[in-house]
Amino acid sequence: MKMGKTGTLSRQLTGWFLVVGLLPWLVVALISYFQSRESLHQAAEQSLGQSADEKIRFINNWFDYRWMDLRLQASSAKNQALLNTLSEALRRSGLPVELFIESSQWQTINKAARSDLRDIRNHYDYIYDLFLIDLNGNILFSEAQQSDLGSNLFTGPLQQSRFAGAVSQSLAQDRAIFSDIERYPPSNNLLCGFLVAPLRDDNGEIQGAFAMQIRLDRLYALLAHEEQDQVYHYLVGTDGLLRSPLAGHEPDVLQKRIATPTFTQWQQIATSSTTQQYVNPLQKGVLGQHNSLTIGNIQWVLISEIDQAAAYSASNWLARFNLMLLVISTVIITTASLYVSKRLTRPITRLSATMEAFARNEPTEPVQVKGKHEIKILADSVNRMMASRERYEGKLRISETATRAALIELSEQQSALSHHAIIAITDVEGTILYVNKKFEEVSGYPSAELVGNNHRILNSGYHPKSFFRNMYKTISSGAVWHAEICNRAKNGQLYWVATTIAPIKNHTGKIERYIAMRTDITQQKAVQQELREARDAAEGAARAKSEFLATMSHEIRTPMNGVLGMLGLLLRTKLNADQQYQARLAMNSAESLLVIINDILDFSKIEAGRLDIEYIDFDLSAMLGDFVETVAHKAHEKGLQLILDTVGIEHSMVRGDPGRIRQILSNLVSNAIKFTAEGEIVICAMLNTTDDYRYQFECSVSDTGMGIPKDRTQHIFDSFTQVDASTTRRFGGTGLGLAIVKQLCQLMQGDIQVSSEEGKGSCFRFYLPLQPSRLSRATVPSANIENVPLLVVDENGTNREVLRRQLELWGARVDLADNAARALHMMNAKLENPDAPHYAVVFMDRLLPDMGGNQLGQAIRENPNFASTKMIMMTAIGNRGDAAKFAAIGFDGYFTKPMTLSDLQDALAVLLEDGDALAKASPLVTHHYLKSLAGNTSPMPGHWPEPCRLLVVEDNSINQTVVQGMLEEIGLHCDMADHGKKALALIRNSDPKYPYNLVLMDCQMPVLDGYSTSRAIRQGLAGDKHQTIPIIAMTANAMAGDREKCLEAGMNDYLSKPINIDELFEKLSLWLTDRVPQPLPDLTGDDGVPWDQADALKRVRNKPERLQTLITMFMTSSTTLLDELRQALVDGDIAAGIHAVHTLKGVAANLSALHLTGAAEKLEAALRAGATENLMPLMEDILQQHQTIEELFTEYLHHHPEQRYGSP
Repeated sequence: MKMGKTGTLSRQLTGWFLVVGLLPWLVVALISYFQSRESLHQAAEQSLGQSADEKIRFINNWFDYRWMDLRLQASSAKNQALLNTLSEALRRSGLPVELFIESSQWQTINKAARSDLRDIRNHYDYIYDLFLIDLNGNILFSEAQQSDLGSNLFTGPLQQSRFAGAVSQSLAQDRAIFSDIERYPPSNNLLCGFLVAPLRDDNGEIQGAFAMQIRLDRLYALLAHEEQDQVYHYLVGTDGLLRSPLAGHEPDVLQKRIATPTFTQWQQIATSSTTQQYVNPLQKGVLGQHNSLTIGNIQWVLISEIDQAAAYSASNWLARFNLMLLVISTVIITTASLYVSKRLTRPITRLSATMEAFARNEPTEPVQVKGKHEIKILADSVNRMMASRERYEGKLRISETATRAALIELSEQQSALSHHAIIAITDVEGTILYVNKKFEEVSGYPSAELVGNNHRILNSGYHPKSFFRNMYKTISSGAVWHAEICNRAKNGQLYWVATTIAPIKNHTGKIERYIAMRTDITQQKAVQQELREARDAAEGAARAKSEFLATMSHEIRTPMNGVLGMLGLLLRTKLNADQQYQARLAMNSAESLLVIINDILDFSKIEAGRLDIEYIDFDLSAMLGDFVETVAHKAHEKGLQLILDTVGIEHSMVRGDPGRIRQILSNLVSNAIKFTAEGEIVICAMLNTTDDYRYQFECSVSDTGMGIPKDRTQHIFDSFTQVDASTTRRFGGTGLGLAIVKQLCQLMQGDIQVSSEEGKGSCFRFYLPLQPSRLSRATVPSANIENVPLLVVDENGTNREVLRRQLELWGARVDLADNAARALHMMNAKLENPDAPHYAVVFMDRLLPDMGGNQLGQAIRENPNFASTKMIMMTAIGNRGDAAKFAAIGFDGYFTKPMTLSDLQDALAVLLEDGDALAKASPLVTHHYLKSLAGNTSPMPGHWPEPCRLLVVEDNSINQTVVQGMLEEIGLHCDMADHGKKALALIRNSDPKYPYNLVLMDCQMPVLDGYSTSRAIRQGLAGDKHQTIPIIAMTANAMAGDREKCLEAGMNDYLSKPINIDELFEKLSLWLTDRVPQPLPDLTGDDGVPWDQADALKRVRNKPERLQTLITMFMTSSTTLLDELRQALVDGDIAAGIHAVHTLKGVAANLSALHLTGAAEKLEAALRAGATENLMPLMEDILQQHQTIEELFTEYLHHHPEQRYGSP
């Protein structure tokens, strides 16, 4: 056994010696072999490629000279003359060609001309024969005079030869042709080729062909087998047959077919190839390449091969040498390893025997090993191990004692765990098999009552059955289940336990029992319940705070609105200067107090998370323009320039919350005006398109004011924060404005940033996402100003740049001047160039550095060359009487800055049209005049439609007086109701001949509030005929989101307190002009014309081109509306029918199509009343009126072509 182990170790050592000694050398040898083989392969491939390239160049060069020789002879006048003479002689002789060449006449001609061609044949050794052939294929001349002389190539015995084919192809295609190689019978089957070219007479007509029969000896010599290099070159045709001898064996030419891989590859892709290994036709392993070769019209391939044995001879020798070294090395290493292994294993064998005796507890002697190697160390270690055995056995006995003590301690810990944790074991049916003492203590049941009972004994009924079904489903699948369970103790009290149930499986994996471990969490649950109650109490306090704020809002704002309203009425009466000052001071103080209240309420709403953001369609450009108009006077009072830049807004209609955006701007601009002593305030607005086809509204408000220190910018948006205490004392304010702005931006998923430099000004820039509106349209002027030349004269560079970019966006050509002298110079320069149009409109500032704008206007008007140029004066501060003064100078328009986008559009339209609208402008075009033009359909005081009866529902007597005074000022009268119940009675009992046309409804009232009253009206409790009466809400915009509640309650529109007389006028104009019932004859137009053209023009501000656009749109869309209406009537879809006919009525009314509007009104009334039995006659009336109005519209478009604006 010992010898076997020793022998095994010896063999293993020998094997490892061989592996370690031979493996690296073997790897190196293999790598060297393969690298040398690869290098030889590349060298052979390169050598073969170079040799092939050399052959191809020679062949191409050789044939290029042959083609030159051929063309030279084909163009020879002597050869042409000889062929012509022979052909003519043949024709005159009337003999067959084979007899003609034996005639004396042929002999005479041949003898005279043959010497030149004989010299050519003798001079060039590659020429075997020369031929002259007529158009019929007759060989009329041959230098060699073999059997082919006098034969016909097209019909004779040679007609199947490649020579005949080449002649035929050359004559047919009028070009030189190579016949390819063939064995030519008349030349004793000589391997040769034919070069053929057409011959022409003096007129350029083909009279025959010249042919050269060429020997291929030089080519074959070139391609001969290179014996010393074992290289083969041979030509193969497209048919796969040899075109040159292979290894000098000429009979194989045109007989042996080649099918090697490299030839097959060439057939598939006729380009140069990579080197391949294969067996060539001589049955030798070779490396081969192919190269395409084109000889005129013939394709060959040159195949080049080298013998593999020759190519790899050096690597093969290296392989044999390495193999011999391997055998020698193996013998040496094996002998040495056997010797070394024996010396190593002998002491190991002795150590093994000693250890076996030691294991049997037999007496042993220390093992003695000579030397200083590792085996000596091993022997010493074994000796020390045996000497230490007794010491370790003693320590083992001590360790055993310690282990027993640890087991006792573990048992005690397990007992403690059993007393703390609630443990139970059940079978698969839920029957309790074991409970610990803690279980008995918590549940109140003794173990005798628990064991054998089902666990349902503890069910409190708190959890649904699905809870326990889910538990059983989890544990029966073998998973562990965790949850919190409410159980019922024996005394009826509920207690909570955190439970973990795990299955216990037998050796087959089947579940036998479940163990449940629980922890009592009743106290924790009680704490959680207390926290929930505290949270509910806090939420209740927040709700109470919100309701308190809403109530206080109403109670504070109601008298405040009354004060503001009465002050507004007072200021409209005749007061002396002191009274005016005192009343306006009171008005400003009340407005400031209301602003503070609004800020505090808004901040409270944001803090409570109850500030509502709405999304409605609105005109962004118009909103910005209206806003600037409302704040411009405050800037002008301080001598500041307020500039609005909306060039970056290409689409004005968007969807968002205009009220909140206006609130943000109001805070920012108010701050800018407050903290800017001189200079300008610039509002720059842009509307960018995002990746998801939405809009990003970017707006900045920059000023030239006092600026903000860098250390305060990070806190500027904090609540109740201003730059410092002195700011509060000097300028006032709550410090909530910017905090509200910041939070409004965040509520609308936007952001705001500030950049400032102390002493130079600040810039607040905010970003808000907006949605596209289906009504979105580009902001383009109503007039066509494409390429219209305009001049802007303004000292302020920002004003100039903003106006330039806006006008150029609309297509105008804009020039700028910063003073009056430059402006006059630019205008005079236009006069010097007769091709340059004059400026159509000049915009000029009132204050220029070198002269006033009025003086510049006077200078322009004094020059008769500028009579057609319109002038617009722009001023930051307007004074009473300015309009008349500027009109006297000759100005055509006068506007205060900033000039809004709508004013700019409308002013250009009026001035460039130069029509009635400009003529009626008295004394000139202003903002107020533009608002009064056709298209503003608001009735003026004293011109409200009759009858016009209003009902105001308001509980506060002061507010009643304010609203009543405002209504009387605009020419209207009203009835009053102080609560909703009274309002319902008034509406219900109103005179049928004079019903109420509109209701102004307060929202917070005793008895019955505005919301409930509106719902009652819509439900018909004030009479069915009054269900659709317009209702406009009047609310203080307090905490609860009144606007949405108004719309949900059925109200039509919304006015925010304090009521502004202009806003009231606008709302009443909208709803009364759209809703006041008109006498039926006016709607139907039975006694009038079908179309009121004058009224239609008035609606579009007397702009024929706009009316033409609307008519075109109507004629395009009305047919679709009629189809929808007809289909709805056929399907019995009343709702769809009402929608279609209502839309048709609206568009017809906008164009003053009276008969069509009346017919649509009748059908809509019938549909709403449910009178479906008489619908078709009404539909036929609509179709007839539609046909009539279309004819009138077509005639109008024919007689009124579209107008264009050009340069003056």
